[in-house]
Amino acid sequence: MIFFGLVKKLPVKLNLIKKISEVITPFGRGECLLQNNSCIKNLNVILWKIQNDKMWFVEVDNPVTGNIEVTIDSVRDTFILVSNENIRGLLFKTTDNDLEDTKREKKVLRVYVKEELLGFYIFDVYSDLVLGEYIEATVVKKTDSHLLLKYQSHNGIISNGNVDPLIFNKKFSKIKGKIINITDGKFELSQIQQISVPFDIQNISDSEDVKEDTEISNTLTDILNLIKKYTEGKRYKEVTGIFYKHINTLNSTDKDNLCLVYCNFLQYTIQDKHLLLKEIKKVFKLCSDKLIVKLGLVSDNIDIIEYCYRKSTNKDLYKKYLEMCYKLDIEVTDYSYLDVAINFIYKYEDMPRIKTEKIVGNNKAGWISYINNEDDDYKRILFRRVVDMKWKINDTKEFYRMWMQFEKEHNGNVEEVRTRAKAFVENIKKERI
Repeated sequence: MIFFGLVKKLPVKLNLIKKISEVITPFGRGECLLQNNSCIKNLNVILWKIQNDKMWFVEVDNPVTGNIEVTIDSVRDTFILVSNENIRGLLFKTTDNDLEDTKREKKVLRVYVKEELLGFYIFDVYSDLVLGEYIEATVVKKTDSHLLLKYQSHNGIISNGNVDPLIFNKKFSKIKGKIINITDGKFELSQIQQISVPFDIQNISDSEDVKEDTEISNTLTDILNLIKKYTEGKRYKEVTGIFYKHINTLNSTDKDNLCLVYCNFLQYTIQDKHLLLKEIKKVFKLCSDKLIVKLGLVSDNIDIIEYCYRKSTNKDLYKKYLEMCYKLDIEVTDYSYLDVAINFIYKYEDMPRIKTEKIVGNNKAGWISYINNEDDDYKRILFRRVVDMKWKINDTKEFYRMWMQFEKEHNGNVEEVRTRAKAFVENIKKERI
């Protein structure tokens, strides 16, 4: 029995056809999918599968670093497949990158690695650092005097004195700020104050002498202060009037902040699902696309999260939507990359089988991913279940073919599959008579 795990430092023989190399192992030779274009003599690999008595390996511990150019191979509804020789991966289309209008293949993009997976990468569009630009960076480490940051493939720092104490000790927190220095490719950030949502606005007085709407200036602080005054009584008419009166007087950043607070007020005030979404859609016509993602990420309303995801196809939003589905026990049946989501579940989540059962529904791609992620014994249970479900005839035939191939590769019960498949075909004939 060959252990499916890490095989250390194997010599490699390059096969220049089809970007595949041959590795020589203690168990025999096998083909290997490389994860980098650098040709090194000894690789670390993982035994990926044995198919038709042939071993397949995947290279590990030699990931792509920095940024690279890739070519678009295929454009799908929610993601784009790209490659550069041995390097393969995908980019999710979001409102934060410039892929929404990408139609043609073979276009060249510069990307960086967001996530390293077995045999491929998840990329995002790379952008150069610009002095004075506002960015959102991730905290990766704390030192006595600085926090070390990551933005795309760029490294940076922020002085402890410039950091909000609420997030100072949180690794992987997000910090928004302005790039105030760039030296040797590394940036220095100065944090900007953020407006909290929904209504605990920073640096806004709680005093009763708030200006009435007739006296209000066109500053965000005054407008938010007035909305805050009317929030406690859920005075929908007054807040709506203030919002639409002042929204077009603000710059784009203030406009988004006001839209975010107003959307949270709507969630707090409106109980009817259809009316709430109707009002949210009106607001989305007035704000930037980035706000759609932001609202979905801060909301706890499943309907709003789903609507925001459909508008943006953002990966983080989709993960949050799945989390809400687990929490509320809702079945997902209609997402075009549910199979990718199930792979994420098995890679990162505890109890992946339970969570997958809650979302897989009657999604064919989801079931294929579910089966492929399970161990051999449970695969048989899933095959027996899936062929008894109601599918299109060709889909059922495909599941039978998968099951038959699986049993042949594992010296399993081929006769059971043949018997069930024969009964399925005979039932189809009877129904057509």
